[in-house]
Amino acid sequence: MKSSNEDIALLIKTEDPFKISVLGFSAIEEALEQLIQEALPSAHKVETQRLSPSFKVDLAIGLGVFPHDFKGIVIKLSKIRNSYAHEFDLKVKPFRDSELIAAMSKEQRASVTEKEDVDSSSCSILSFAVLTTYIEVTSRITHFRQVRASRVKQFAHIKALLEEIPAPKIDQSSKHYNEYCKDLDERVEKRRNSILEEIVRKET
Repeated sequence: MKSSNEDIALLIKTEDPFKISVLGFSAIEEALEQLIQEALPSAHKVETQRLSPSFKVDLAIGLGVFPHDFKGIVIKLSKIRNSYAHEFDLKVKPFRDSELIAAMSKEQRASVTEKEDVDSSSCSILSFAVLTTYIEVTSRITHFRQVRASRVKQFAHIKALLEEIPAPKIDQSSKHYNEYCKDLDERVEKRRNSILEEIVRKET
């Protein structure tokens, strides 16, 4: 069952570090797996559930769909989740606030230092880290889908445009026809490369 922003918000309202850490990171990991699957060609699907969190985040970064700046907080939240999951004494906090903040992305650290936005308590800092990391991953999924949809629309437009261009009425056995075809192929290839370069620039 896929989580939503509302699910994470309700989870944070429990103010239970154990639940926020274990269930919150599970939602982050699930979203990260979905992001990877979205980025991979359908013929190259991998069983992401068997991969470690560290490998998953590296794979997402390598695919160009996740920022390297968020790697540290994903790994840190994974370690906190593991500590809570295997710790019998739940009264013992398995992380230091300073270490958690240090693992955050630059954007997260800038926000967490603003007292107006985030309470200074450990639970609030953990909640902030889980919520903002989850939003980052899910927003990347949305962005990737939008880019892909835009790219498909562009190609569909080009295809429709080419299909609507009337075929030239030239004697196919003539030298002029052969020269025309060669010139057309060169112009189409040049135009295609230009379009692809433009799409890549927009994606990055």
